[in-house]
Amino acid sequence: MKSKFGLAEVQAGVDFPIAPLEIARATLNPNIQRRLMMTGQTIGPIAARNFNIVDIIADDAEDLLGYALKEARALAELPSETYAAIKQQLRGETIAKIRTAMEAEAEDQPWFTAETVPAMTKIIG
Repeated sequence: MKSKFGLAEVQAGVDFPIAPLEIARATLNPNIQRRLMMTGQTIGPIAARNFNIVDIIADDAEDLLGYALKEARALAELPSETYAAIKQQLRGETIAKIRTAMEAEAEDQPWFTAETVPAMTKIIG
């Protein structure tokens, strides 16, 4: 249990890139998001699980791999087109916001460079 989780941009003196900002908005409780983003504090694995940032805490890499494979197999059994449609319903608005910002603000944002734009595009699909 050596992991730490945080959103430390404020400590580094930089604004949040749009992609992580929108993902944080879409997935974190607003109060947790505010606390992590405004302070840059880190939290341990138990707090991360309590805040629904992680699903499981494993004692070692082997246990974590076993859990991940079990979950992946269960997801692979679901109807793929339906899964994709529901995933789009859940994440589509966030992905659209990220894409729009990347297209509109690429020249104005130091985070959007020749290297980061393709990387973010690959991540969001």
